[in-house]
Amino acid sequence: MDANINGKIEKLGDLLKRMERALGEENVVTFDMLNDFSCKLNENGEHEEAKEVWERLLAVRMKVLGEGHRKTLDTLNNVGRAYEDLGNYEKAMEYHERTLEGKEKALGKTHPSTLTTMVTIATTLTDIVVLEGTTCNTLGYLKRADELYRAALEGYEAQFGKDHESTKLCARNLQNCYENIKLVTG
Repeated sequence: MDANINGKIEKLGDLLKRMERALGEENVVTFDMLNDFSCKLNENGEHEEAKEVWERLLAVRMKVLGEGHRKTLDTLNNVGRAYEDLGNYEKAMEYHERTLEGKEKALGKTHPSTLTTMVTIATTLTDIVVLEGTTCNTLGYLKRADELYRAALEGYEAQFGKDHESTKLCARNLQNCYENIKLVTG
């Protein structure tokens, strides 16, 4: 990792500590700083550290904002992303599924953020198949991914139209999923 980036992350960490002392751990500004810090850690390959910060932030956001708050749900998703980056797909899926359940309740099944979470789960399931190869769960993973991509595509088309980039990307992902299903089923 670049020494300049390390220095910036260290400065951000120092600033975060000062903010926590001055504003408290449960302050909204502190929340945002914790999230930004964790994002930088994760972007720079420090996935375990990022996960730990996001888990800490998740606990505080659940306490202060509640489990159904959008920021709490975003943090829940970020913890899942960190587990995914660490290669722990089973744990990542637990967090992503909880995120989807929460977003469906809080925002509705067709909200763009909910649709994005559907795509996240479908992509994670597809990644598991690609990275782990054929297992007894492969077809089940791909069928679940297909179901989620279809629902997300329908939602994106309704929200944004067929020419929107999110719609097109989801359609490409769905096509790739079909191709993987064909490979598995022969």
